[in-house]
Amino acid sequence: MPRFAVYHRVVGDRFTPFESAGFQLAATVEAPCLEATFQICNSIDGPWTENEEVLRVTTDFPRSLSVGDAVVDEEEYVHEVLSIGWGKRDPQRELPFVP
Repeated sequence: MPRFAVYHRVVGDRFTPFESAGFQLAATVEAPCLEATFQICNSIDGPWTENEEVLRVTTDFPRSLSVGDAVVDEEEYVHEVLSIGWGKRDPQRELPFVP
């Protein structure tokens, strides 16, 4: 099953240009696709951090995946969460990280 790295936007808001925002790794999940990753990383029937597909949580303040956040696939492509669907970006080197 594919693995996805889930990043929360921690600098700027959803109106801040993607390239100017800052991101921190929030979790690693196993999911068949991006849409499933979005569902897994949202608290629907309970805390998303307790879903069996969540392999690792790396933030002290987990929250549901939201518009402006990012998911990196195994090919290192960055997918920005949009209000409807996903925005695919070039490989991970473009994702501005915050330590």
